[in-house]
Amino acid sequence: MMNRFSDCEEMDYAVMDVLNLDGLPADCFDVAVDKALFDAVLCREDNIESVLSMLTELHRVLKPDGTLLIVSHGVPATRIGYLNNEAFSWRVEYAKLPKPQLEGYSDGSPSDSHFLYICRKDSASAP
Repeated sequence: MMNRFSDCEEMDYAVMDVLNLDGLPADCFDVAVDKALFDAVLCREDNIESVLSMLTELHRVLKPDGTLLIVSHGVPATRIGYLNNEAFSWRVEYAKLPKPQLEGYSDGSPSDSHFLYICRKDSASAP
C-alpha cells in the first residue's frame, strides 16, 4: 500500500500491534475499519484477553462520535457480547451482508453472509 499510494503525501503508514497502540494518541481517528482481524484475534490461545485489549485500544483511539466498523464471519450471538462490554461507551448495531455468489466457487463456509458490526463511540466519551 505504501508503494501504491506513495504520491499521496497526506497519508502515513505504520506497522503496529492492535493490542497495543501506544504510538497513537487518544481520540485521533474518526473511523477505524477491521476486516476479519476481530475473527483472527478470537482464534488466539489468549483470545478473551486479546480481543478485549484490541477493542480497548480501538475505543481509545477513536474520537468521540467515532465509528468502528468490523466485517466478520461471526454471527451476532458470538460477537455482540464482546462489543457490548460495559468498558466501552459505544452503541452497537449490526447488519447481515450477503456474500456474493461466484459461479463454480465455494469458500467452504456454512454461512451465506458476513456481518457488519457498527460501533459508534458516545460523544461524551473520555479516553
